[in-house]
Amino acid sequence: MERFEKLLLPLARERVAAALAAIAEGAASLGVVLEARRAETETRLASVQAQLERRAAWARLNFLLPHEGQP
Repeated sequence: MERFEKLLLPLARERVAAALAAIAEGAASLGVVLEARRAETETRLASVQAQLERRAAWARLNFLLPHEGQP
């Protein structure tokens, strides 16, 4: 999770910003921007998937192990 938040997502956002700047200068095509946006979206989706997997694992552990005060 930390890797997504501190490294992967910021890099994906920077890539989109760079693509937008390049297209504004006429140095890139719309395809470059669309590819950067697609990659950013995929990175976000991977982050959400990792969060879901982490929460599912926590839930499995939580129900597998007895709680305090339970037999």
